[in-house]
Amino acid sequence: MSTPENPEQQQAYANGYHVGYQHGLDAARAAANGGSGNGSDYPITVTARYNPESSRLLMFFWFVRGFLLIPHLIVLWFLGFAAVWVSIFAWFAVVFTGSYPRALWDYQVGFMRWTTRINAYFLGLTDEYPPFTLN
Repeated sequence: MSTPENPEQQQAYANGYHVGYQHGLDAARAAANGGSGNGSDYPITVTARYNPESSRLLMFFWFVRGFLLIPHLIVLWFLGFAAVWVSIFAWFAVVFTGSYPRALWDYQVGFMRWTTRINAYFLGLTDEYPPFTLN
């Protein structure tokens, strides 16, 4: 994977675990307009910082992570149900107005970020307990 050219994106890349939606969207737009897309052919870039000092206790008792995530999974079940309806409503909005409403976009991106953080924690990619937020 190539390193981003923008200094702000380079700093975010250097800091590690982030989801570069804006970088990926810029790359996709550039590629659609005939450009190279900053060396990336994908609309989303996901990076994770390697943590050499991960918790051995949590790795040994991996099932504890699942129990710790039960509150997140309950909330995400309801948010996922809403995300299906938001997708349907957004489809109609795009068909009739030609643009994706920003609030619906932000909700969907926040939902995907939250589920990505949950998956990263459950799979042991990070020891940081995920926050209850769509941001």
